[in-house]
Amino acid sequence: MYPLDTIYGSQDKKDDIRIGIGSTAQLFTSTTTSKLFLALLGMMFLFCLTMSGILNGIDTPYSPYYLISVFATGMFLARQLWHLDLESPESCSTAFGANAFVVGPIVALGMLLEYLCM
Repeated sequence: MYPLDTIYGSQDKKDDIRIGIGSTAQLFTSTTTSKLFLALLGMMFLFCLTMSGILNGIDTPYSPYYLISVFATGMFLARQLWHLDLESPESCSTAFGANAFVVGPIVALGMLLEYLCM
């Protein structure tokens, strides 16, 4: 889904540096660079969702799949990225949990509704 390693790894970046564990959270030293990386990977995820719809013959842009699985997921990820504070372990923990328990169900709901509307 989203680059969870960067969000999750930002929670304990100082400890990881101290014990020598590498992660993308350490690779990108500034918050701006990390957020650009997260935005790029989020867009790649949305592109893959869009291509999945196209390759499965969903040709109506206002279908439940595109409106929920792609658009709503994109809005959720954009909002999350806007509010994410990579220097705050609490913010990173909340975002990490939301990725695991919100994004998946949003995508699945769009797929289910698309299937039921066929």
